[in-house]
Amino acid sequence: KSEAADPQALRERATVLQTKFEDYVHSASETTTWAKKALQSYIRSYATYPKNLKSIFHVRTLHLGHVAKSFGLRDAPRSLTQQLSGDPKKQSKNNKPNR
Repeated sequence: KSEAADPQALRERATVLQTKFEDYVHSASETTTWAKKALQSYIRSYATYPKNLKSIFHVRTLHLGHVAKSFGLRDAPRSLTQQLSGDPKKQSKNNKPNR
């Protein structure tokens, strides 16, 4: 049995690769900032799909934690999560509009 074809071995290697990627992204504040900006740009572009495709590509159906992970971030930035959830209870005091 080839080790390359073993699903468990593949998962373990993918996990190691993901961890190294995250370690690199979080090794400096500059790379973390770039990753957050790239994530934000991706989400904004995802939100621009035409109306007839929204049933397939709606930004609210994205799992932000999983998308963030693909950019080497360990968690989705809270500001993006709050902004996309539309839940005023989740918004911080700093994000509330002035009355």
